[in-house]
Amino acid sequence: MLTVVLTSKNVLREFEHWLCYFKEYKEYDLLCYCVDNSSVKFCEKYNIKFVDISKEHSLHDNNFWITKAYIFKEISKNCSFIYSDLDALWIENPIEILKSNLESDILFSQGTYFPKHVNNKLGFVFCAGFFYVNKIGSAEKFFEEVYVTTLNGNKDDQYNINDLLMNDLQELNKSKFSTTSFNNEEFKIFDDFLNFLNETYKLKISLIPHKIVVRKSLLKTKEAVIVHPVEKNIYGNIYYFYYKNNILHKQFSFSYKYSQIILTIVYLLKARIKKFRTYPKTL
Repeated sequence: MLTVVLTSKNVLREFEHWLCYFKEYKEYDLLCYCVDNSSVKFCEKYNIKFVDISKEHSLHDNNFWITKAYIFKEISKNCSFIYSDLDALWIENPIEILKSNLESDILFSQGTYFPKHVNNKLGFVFCAGFFYVNKIGSAEKFFEEVYVTTLNGNKDDQYNINDLLMNDLQELNKSKFSTTSFNNEEFKIFDDFLNFLNETYKLKISLIPHKIVVRKSLLKTKEAVIVHPVEKNIYGNIYYFYYKNNILHKQFSFSYKYSQIILTIVYLLKARIKKFRTYPKTL
């Protein structure tokens, strides 16, 4: 299966960590879209097939969400593909999950609550950080419109994916669910696959259960396959977050792990000192 990622010089350390998991599985081919020369050099170093998309990215005013939508449009013309954000860690091989709904054109992971108007209507949102387009050409028309809308309207690919799908979404089955929240915004999480039909784009869509592709890391279960943690920056150090949640890849050394602990302690101490200095004095 072709797996597509988007990278820049700012996320190469995350890419290196993501790659540790990805390389454990043999069923996938990786294609990286690079927006700068540092990304190109990284791909050359690790022998990763890449496309230099820096010119297109510049034409998009260096907006990653527009460039993501552009990639979806281009790749969906000729390929079935997986798209994965680099903080969506493949802690297990997702092959069986992706093959479980062969009738679906797109299998989306579940987001949290953005965009809010879609969550308010449906009780959930589709996440653009991990999804699988199962059939060649099936989603071409849809992603063409996602790109045009992202380019000319709201500059966010996930906003437009959800906004375009929600008004003609027919639910084909039911699933038990519970309710959770993030940033004081509630959303549903489902126990089983939810399947939909969107007649406008002639798309069969599946929503992967949250327990399998986990967005809120505090809800990790033994069934988690992809961990895409929305709380990843709470320590100011994504690697310390991975370490604390036991998802830092085993390839990272003991000394590396503890260097991240020290950096995080320094960060938290500085944050506490700054907060103390700016705290208003009482008379």
